[in-house]
Amino acid sequence: MKTQLELGVEGIEATCMQEYCNLKITHSAWELLRDAMMSDGKTSAYDKYLNWSFKKFTEENNKVKWCPKLGCGLVSLIRDNADPPNPLECSCGTQFCKKCEQPYHDPVSCSDAKKWEKKNSNEGENA
Repeated sequence: MKTQLELGVEGIEATCMQEYCNLKITHSAWELLRDAMMSDGKTSAYDKYLNWSFKKFTEENNKVKWCPKLGCGLVSLIRDNADPPNPLECSCGTQFCKKCEQPYHDPVSCSDAKKWEKKNSNEGENA
C-alpha cells in the first residue's frame, strides 16, 4: 500500500494486489496501516494518503478553491453564486476571483483581466 502512494493522487485509488481482485483499498484499511505504523513511530505513508485524499477532493469539488498566494496552501469555500462573483477571501487575507482564481478584478471580466495581466507582464509593451 505504501508504494501505491508514490504514484501520487492515483495511489489513493489503489486496489487489492491479489490476482484477479479489483477491490479498492478502503479508508479504514489506510487507517489500519496508520495504526500499525504508529506503533513504530512512523506515519508518513498515512500522512501522504491524507494529503493526496485532500488534493483529490479539492480538485473534484468546484466549491473549493486553492488560494493563489504563493506559499499559502489554504483553500476557500465558495458559499454563494453571485453574479458578478464576490471575491473569495482566504484566511491569509488574499482576495481572489472564484472563477479564474486570479486577484479580484471586479468590474472587469476574467478574460479582460487575463489580457491585462498578460499585457502588463510583457515588458516590451510597457515602454
